[in-house]
Amino acid sequence: FRAGKCRAFLVDGQQVGLVRPDVMKELMNYPQ
Repeated sequence: FRAGKCRAFLVDGQQVGLVRPDVMKELMNYPQ
């Protein structure tokens, strides 16, 4: 896990966690 490579996970404008690049790639399949 490298924080510099992760993206912020936001819920209602608040950061609630981090998302790894490999997970972000999968999430892009679900734009909603």
